[in-house]
Amino acid sequence: MNKKAAICEFGDSHDDILYGQFEFLKRSGYRTYFISNRKLEDRVSNYDNIDSKLFLDFGKGQSANFYQIYKTWQFIKSNLIDKVILNTIEGTPVRNFCLFPFGKTTVAGIIHNAGNLTGNSFTFDRIIKPKIKKMFTLAPYIWENSGNNADIKNEHIYPIKYPKHEITVRKPEGEFWLVIPGLVEKDRRDYLTFLDSIKGKSLPTNLKIILLGKSMHKNGAGALIKEFLTANSLSSNFVLFDNFVENSVFRDYVMQADLFAPLIHPGKGNFESYSTNKTSGTYLLAYANNAPLMCHEYFLQYPDICDSSVFYNLDNLYEILIDAVKKPDIIKNIRANIHNNQNFDFEFNRKKYISLIEL
Repeated sequence: MNKKAAICEFGDSHDDILYGQFEFLKRSGYRTYFISNRKLEDRVSNYDNIDSKLFLDFGKGQSANFYQIYKTWQFIKSNLIDKVILNTIEGTPVRNFCLFPFGKTTVAGIIHNAGNLTGNSFTFDRIIKPKIKKMFTLAPYIWENSGNNADIKNEHIYPIKYPKHEITVRKPEGEFWLVIPGLVEKDRRDYLTFLDSIKGKSLPTNLKIILLGKSMHKNGAGALIKEFLTANSLSSNFVLFDNFVENSVFRDYVMQADLFAPLIHPGKGNFESYSTNKTSGTYLLAYANNAPLMCHEYFLQYPDICDSSVFYNLDNLYEILIDAVKKPDIIKNIRANIHNNQNFDFEFNRKKYISLIEL
């Protein structure tokens, strides 16, 4: 009997971890299916490891949304799919998905916010947790902080593999790229502390700090950052994007990054959740592209981050950045650490992933 597995993503995010999971499945002998919000259709159009797709149309009312989940289960049953992986265990669609009988289909999924397991959520406690007994996290510390959930089998994985990509935006020879990926909002990353650390100081002319996400929007910090850069004569060291960054351009920059920065700082923004119950996608991009991270020293306690980063505190951030730019051996040595770390190895992660879904 042929093995069949479907990955479901009912939202319009977390697509950055899809390709790696499909590759785990394909290399383990599975026929693969993707059931997804239609908003992801273009983003997976170049995936070469999906055998069949079903796109769903959410956003047309509660009844219509529920019908999309009914269609999902029809598709699963008609194709005799015996393994389902929910790419994001949260939200109303997942709740509705769990209202249907699973039958012989086994369901696993990725929990992106383990705080949901420790809160007082009726949806999680009474509907989701009783049905989904196998969960992945994207960092080991997330499950460690998720409370007592002994009845849920768990594993952490790094699905860090992406489709082949031809670079079009090429880094000029001699430039050093510090990439800060993601939508530019001050509540998402602590841009202000970072900017304050370089205020009134000079930066090497070869350093480009790339804010790799849309900066001009309702909650965007683009205008504020541009004003700061102009006032401090630093505009030539920064690259900002007013609008949405196309995936091909995004890949160009992350594949050539010398250093990544998540800008997560104690007492700032969403630090509490991103140091316990969640992880930043910036970590996965760094591991996947064999490029070091620049992190606050709080994160020294987490082994994979520790081995992959240069660390700073809020008093020496500028000096640490300049050292990374001017001393190539710093970057070279950390790249070697990432390359040699078994936790980032594709085959190691494939075996962990398959072991849990087949348990």
